Amino acid sequence: MSEGESVRVAVRVRPFNAREKERNAKLCIRMEDKTTTIINVEEDKEKKFTFDFSYWSHDGANERPDGYNEPAGEGMGTDGATYADQDAVFKDLGQGVLNNAYEGFNSCLFAYGQTGSGKSYSMVGYGTNKGIVPVSCDAIFKKIDEMKASPDAGKFQYQVTIQMLEIYNEQVRDLFAKTNPTGGLKVRMNPKSGVEVVGLTEWPVGSYREIDERIETATKNRTVAATQMNATSSRAHTVVTIAYTQLELNAKGPGKHSEKKAKINLVDLAGSERAESTGATGDRLKEGAAINLSLTMLGNVITALAEKSNNPNKKVLVPYRDSKLTCILQDALGGNAKTIMICALSPADINYEETLSTLRYADRAKQIKNKPKVNLDPTEVLIQQLKEENERLKKMGGAGGGADEEEVRKQMEKEIADKLEQMNKGWEEKLKEAQERAAAEGADGGNENKRKETEAHILNVHEDPVLSKAIVYFFPDGKETAFGNRNSAGGEDILLGGLSIRPDHCRVKNEGGKLSLSVREQCKVLVNGQEMPAGTTELNHNDRLSLGTNYYFVVVNPPQVASPPEGGWPDVDWDFVNREIAKAQGLSVDVNWSAMTEEEKRRALLNDELVQVMPRVTEANALALEMKRGISFETKITPVMTKHQGMISQVMVKVRKTDTGIEWLWDKVKFINRVYIMREHYEKMQEGTLDLSTMAQEEDPFWDPNDFMNMGYSTVFLKPIAYCMNIDDDYSIYHETQQDGVVKIKIEPCRPDGTRISEEDEGPYDDIDNPKDLIGKRLDVLVNIQYARGLNNKYSKEVYCEFEMFKAPNPQHEEGKFQTATMSGTTNPNFNYSQQVTWQSVDADVVQHLETGSVYFHMWGLQDDHSGGSAPTKRKLLTAQEAEAIQHDLKKKDEALEKEKQRLYSLCDQCVAGAQGNEATSGFLCAIADTLADAGVDVTRLLELANNVQPMGGGG
Repeated sequence: MSEGESVRVAVRVRPFNAREKERNAKLCIRMEDKTTTIINVEEDKEKKFTFDFSYWSHDGANERPDGYNEPAGEGMGTDGATYADQDAVFKDLGQGVLNNAYEGFNSCLFAYGQTGSGKSYSMVGYGTNKGIVPVSCDAIFKKIDEMKASPDAGKFQYQVTIQMLEIYNEQVRDLFAKTNPTGGLKVRMNPKSGVEVVGLTEWPVGSYREIDERIETATKNRTVAATQMNATSSRAHTVVTIAYTQLELNAKGPGKHSEKKAKINLVDLAGSERAESTGATGDRLKEGAAINLSLTMLGNVITALAEKSNNPNKKVLVPYRDSKLTCILQDALGGNAKTIMICALSPADINYEETLSTLRYADRAKQIKNKPKVNLDPTEVLIQQLKEENERLKKMGGAGGGADEEEVRKQMEKEIADKLEQMNKGWEEKLKEAQERAAAEGADGGNENKRKETEAHILNVHEDPVLSKAIVYFFPDGKETAFGNRNSAGGEDILLGGLSIRPDHCRVKNEGGKLSLSVREQCKVLVNGQEMPAGTTELNHNDRLSLGTNYYFVVVNPPQVASPPEGGWPDVDWDFVNREIAKAQGLSVDVNWSAMTEEEKRRALLNDELVQVMPRVTEANALALEMKRGISFETKITPVMTKHQGMISQVMVKVRKTDTGIEWLWDKVKFINRVYIMREHYEKMQEGTLDLSTMAQEEDPFWDPNDFMNMGYSTVFLKPIAYCMNIDDDYSIYHETQQDGVVKIKIEPCRPDGTRISEEDEGPYDDIDNPKDLIGKRLDVLVNIQYARGLNNKYSKEVYCEFEMFKAPNPQHEEGKFQTATMSGTTNPNFNYSQQVTWQSVDADVVQHLETGSVYFHMWGLQDDHSGGSAPTKRKLLTAQEAEAIQHDLKKKDEALEKEKQRLYSLCDQCVAGAQGNEATSGFLCAIADTLADAGVDVTRLLELANNVQPMGGGG
């Protein structure tokens, strides 16, 4: 064992998926030996990375009759690559993990990559293509059987336990438990035994079949929790921990055993999407979501560990405790473990940025060095430590302290006592207890499988294929089955949580194998994508049933299975269900990609984005309604100006405040990020751990400050400038394809000093007969934005116009844009703006742009927020001198106001004194009171006196 062993890193590229094939995606990955090359197809540039293993699983495979994918032959893949099958990956990675465990070393295998890149295939696999987790578990027991058959078998005992947890929203859930405490399990740092998850089930197993059953149970528990919270497994981390213990019996004398124990952590990390590639970096709550925290912190830990390994003498703080994931995996990341990371890559050029990000992550990870050691006799040491700790806690009992401290002490004492009891139990006893519990669960599962063969039922459909069809609800013959909300149960048979599920939501009746669905008023139920009105409708085998906003099911009716429609029963998955719903809402989802023009392909891509976003918009509206946020959401396709592609259409979400009418536009990634935070808040609200009325506005995922909105744009073609001629016209302002006002724009060539060129004068461009004559010369133009008329009244609070010129950026602006001053309180602003724009040396690209291109003038407006929430981001930053001058002026004004206030109070006192001396008339006092009241003076006493004063000469 060498000092400071590096983390071993492998990368694996998958085949194109159906969607990438539809889009004629180009291959952007090449592999040769240990080197992986990523190609930027658009720019024809390459980046090379070297890892311990580079696995080519993109093509070059042959499918055997049993469904297993094996190499078609040496060098049969693209560019002579050879297909790497599941067996090759296991021999390099999985077998290495097991060999480490047999020697007593802790091991860890991470799977990392964006959602859909093939992590689950490498870790779990499917069918005969089993992944590292099932093959490793099977191999452990094959090894045990081999050793039990050896001549020395009687000297040894082998023990295997399994734990399985999930980290979602920074909450740790025990996947072997049907229910978990509010807020999840606690993670605690024990200075002697290391990190521990309090209350996590450790399940003894005696065979691979028992492990398989445990994982199946965990998957079902995980599916129930995920469906109730509308969580997606792609945003959760799953950790399977297998503890392998070898006992050499009586090695230290009668009844005293020598022990070698190793832990194997198999970690499937959440999807590593690069949110910034689509603009979510601008969201103030981007890292506010707990769901993003673990991966962010894992990146920080890997960066810190890489720096520490590269600079051994430098003190580097590694932030393990910043997230639950990094805390739990502290040993695996930078301590006592042999660690392997497998990074899954997408081969498609449309995922270039995400794949490059994954490769860079992997490149950092390979710099980390761990110092693993053999774990000898850990149980014996731990028992002694626990006994000492227990005695210490007992002695603390009489040492005083508050009631809370005493409660904590008792709880810890109980935990330690329970641990000691388990550790002092014999292995055979613990294994027998576990097998009895599993048998009881298995009896239920076996009964369930038999019922599935004959009885009508529904199976869940989930975004993650692993979690699909894990939940089953039966419809017994001759019975009506009612669905209701678990938070307001009223005797229904099936209780569901989550959004938009009402009491007695709907009912399904089974009469002799014929199913009928009854829906109540205002209860959301979809069948095959169509919303069902109140009443009764027929249900058939393979129908898709959607309840509320979270629940998607497929109907299974065994009597009808044998009578499929022409073409057979379609395979129902998450994509199928959502495309069907989108189609019912009028979107085109059945397209022939190969027969499309480029414009049609762009529209189809937008359509696909809408299909992805619309279910979340429905969910966001339901969340806003249940949480009483007064916000509505709707999808929009909006033209957006980009630097490299010009004006393009993007799927956006319009957010509207229902009380004031204020609107925002969120891009897709920002919106999805916000939905995750909305879910977190909803869950906390349901648990009673979040009071929405006291939540700070800045933490509210439904809120954004009132910011400038794009009111529309005008397109000005620049061809006259290419011939050094003037442009001068009123241009229509278009907002979402509708004309919404006009803007007066003039663009004219000018002299270098900014002065205009009259027709009579000789100018610097008199010799320009052809646009190409401009190449190599300086070109100056004056851009005049004189006024805008007929703007939308909604945005009249503040208005400005903005533009940018190709290859002539504004050096005073961060993004190179030019903009007018802001006009307030008008829909017909007079900007009277003039700006010189200069190309110091015109090149061929500029000439082409002038001849064929255009400049977009964007109108921006601030809405009137009657709730007082206006907080525009377009503001001038003050210098220290300006701020000091303003403070000085304010101080002088405050002093003047204070003097005026004192003078007015003095006048009031004089009036009161005069009235008491009967020296003023009632009318005069009332007039004085009105003047003083306008200045903010309390005139109550003065008015009382005015009402009671006797008129002059009227007294007796």
